[in-house]
Amino acid sequence: MKNLLYISIILLTGMLYASCEKLVEVDPDYLEKTEDYFDKKTDIDNAARGMYDGLQNAVEHLLVWGEVRGDLVRPGTGAQPDLLDLFSFQPTSTNKFCDWGGMYDVINRANLIIKYAKQVEDKDFQFSEDEKAQYEAEAKNVRALCYFYLVRTFGDVPLILEPYESITDTRVFNPVAQETVLDTIMYDLKAIEGIERTYPQEVVDGNDNSSVYTSRMKAITNLCLQADVHLWRNEYELAVEACEKAINWNQERYSIGTYQDANVCYGNKRGPKFSWYKIFAANANLKPESIFELQFQYSTPDLNILQEYTAKRSIPGGKYVIKPSVKCIEAFEEQVYRGRGGETWWGDYFRGHDVSYKGIYNKKTHRVLDKKNTEIFKYQVMTSNGSRREEYQSAANWIVYRIGDLYLMYAEALNRAGRIKEALLILDGDQSVGLGAWSDFNVPGVEDPPMGIRKRVLLERHLNPESDPLPDMLTLEDWILEERALELAFEGKRWFDLVRVARRGRPEVLVDNVLAANSAEDAVSIGASLAEPANWFLPYHQDAKKYFTVKVDEAGNTGE
Repeated sequence: MKNLLYISIILLTGMLYASCEKLVEVDPDYLEKTEDYFDKKTDIDNAARGMYDGLQNAVEHLLVWGEVRGDLVRPGTGAQPDLLDLFSFQPTSTNKFCDWGGMYDVINRANLIIKYAKQVEDKDFQFSEDEKAQYEAEAKNVRALCYFYLVRTFGDVPLILEPYESITDTRVFNPVAQETVLDTIMYDLKAIEGIERTYPQEVVDGNDNSSVYTSRMKAITNLCLQADVHLWRNEYELAVEACEKAINWNQERYSIGTYQDANVCYGNKRGPKFSWYKIFAANANLKPESIFELQFQYSTPDLNILQEYTAKRSIPGGKYVIKPSVKCIEAFEEQVYRGRGGETWWGDYFRGHDVSYKGIYNKKTHRVLDKKNTEIFKYQVMTSNGSRREEYQSAANWIVYRIGDLYLMYAEALNRAGRIKEALLILDGDQSVGLGAWSDFNVPGVEDPPMGIRKRVLLERHLNPESDPLPDMLTLEDWILEERALELAFEGKRWFDLVRVARRGRPEVLVDNVLAANSAEDAVSIGASLAEPANWFLPYHQDAKKYFTVKVDEAGNTGE
């Protein structure tokens, strides 16, 4: 134990983007004098780009942490042992998905910006005080997001608020209680809540440039993250407040749409337009839907693992690592769609087959014929016609927050705050006017009723709030949780959703849903594991301490 474990140099050598040539050209001695490399506005901007680059590198972990232990995915034929151990709830300290190094890499990059933004302001007259505050706020937003992922995945984690700058830097490995970590990030988020980061490239020729607008954390992302943390902590009134601020932040820019002009699925009296998949298709992201996403581009090339993980065929680069569960497919197929003229059939027409997933499909029955061999399609769909991505072009964006997510968080918070009818309207929408009756569109004098998540994809509402008895809080919570599964399937949300509800005193929701997606053969061992809340979190990786220095006192204690 007398040997000191030094931090990984990777945390520092990857500090800035490749475009920052002076970092590439210098020798490792720069580790001893980091402050020398922050003297111009371009240095702080390159550091911010590098921070997002670090988040891009973490997409595999974000997908696995948020989905694999849930009920919407199962292992495909390409799943490796580390992933299979997560599926069976038997991860060990050697499992690569228990390594949090990528998150602390991003945190360190954020810490460097927070520390040196003031120095750049002092040295570069072109770097204003307002710009300094914006960069600091952006870095604190990213740092808070990373810590929120870490807390939900590992529970107690080390809280590092100062950057590593030297190979002789010493930190004691000392995980902090998760509530303390959340207190810290919420303090930061509230303090910078109104600071909006803007970029010259956001508007081109008078039009919004969505690819720039959604690629960096902005004020609305801060509010979404606040709402998410409040829900995790069962602070429902505060979650409602954060959601309402986000929804009202910039309604011209961020919107779920209206009945007469929905942005995702339909928008005129001629009937539905099949465009929900454009949220995920390359270069077709719907402007009002995405709030914050990690963006990739094949031509750069700037790729990710999403196509590799989800594609069943090897030609587009797929290794079929994960696939939709039978339970997931059945949930989509159990929905009731109302078409033009009021006709109905089974299935989630807009979000189901050919969008969220793909398989051998019977168009007459609207059913997948072989539910055990479907594939996730969200990250393979490309261009405005919904075709499959070309060979090895794994450049789908990873969406962290979008409008559908925000409104469902709002519904969840409203329900728990006792505002059940309002929550139900957010979930179902007011379908008393025009659903399926396209002639009612754009009728003078007809008021535009609330949209709702289900209404915008033309699904039957759960009940009529004007004539049917309102559901109790737990029933409506189950409906909202199911809708989040349909709306946000495979987007890294499901496991965290189940754990969040379980932590409210409803562990059976987590256990029952997970067991329903597993075989009876595996149910006994998985059920026993889930019965212990400590097993809802991953163990620390055996190399976790390598990012810290372990100090030993005279008595041989490590200070952990």
